[in-house]
Amino acid sequence: MSDIQDTLPAGANAVYTGFWHDWDRGKVLGATLTLKDRYAVALLAALAVLVTFAETDRAHWVSFIALGILVSQLVISKVVISKSLPTCGQWLPSEGNYTDTDFFYTNQELLLNETPAAESYVRSCYRRGGSQGILDCGKFASRFLEHQVEHQVSCPFDPKVCLPNSSSAFIMESSNITLSNLGINSKHGKSIALRRRSACAVVNATMFKTGVLTSRNASYLQENETETYFSFVKASSTGEDIEFSFRN
Repeated sequence: MSDIQDTLPAGANAVYTGFWHDWDRGKVLGATLTLKDRYAVALLAALAVLVTFAETDRAHWVSFIALGILVSQLVISKVVISKSLPTCGQWLPSEGNYTDTDFFYTNQELLLNETPAAESYVRSCYRRGGSQGILDCGKFASRFLEHQVEHQVSCPFDPKVCLPNSSSAFIMESSNITLSNLGINSKHGKSIALRRRSACAVVNATMFKTGVLTSRNASYLQENETETYFSFVKASSTGEDIEFSFRN
């Protein structure tokens, strides 16, 4: 995870330049060289000159054929491999106390910003055909992951926990997702896969409420603010409630 104060501009800085192997293209054709724009232009110009000289000199027809094959393999591709940067992973605010108001709001803002970004991508890019918005739908190795949704299934918990009834849950199940689908460059990228099945339901939150804080008993809360605590699970080691809070 990265500290928000230590982040660096990504963009072109996140692209690895040099030789690497694109395993999706196979053991032989996957040998790849990624160059910055100015170096790529210089390489193309040099190869063009060499091909011209080889073509005019009949004695170097072997070189001409070899250079012709090499040039035919040069493409302008959007497929690149990333390198590790401090901006990789989940962003967190600077070290601080979670009861500190500034720290809390900064952390919540970072988390909340991820939700509309994901929703925008799904609305714009999870439809077949062209992009439905201004987002770049080709920035991931796979534009979308195949999945199925089932509605009106049985509550995965005690029936009285689910709202509005015991058959109001729904299930999301993916197809087989390979490492290649996730953008992981590996020679086993197409042979190793995972599959996920998730059951979701609206629960009766009042059954799990453990307490409410106000500005009277919590100094970091502003007037008219409350923080409600819920516990849905217990720690396996101690048996104590693991609490989650919601502030409004």
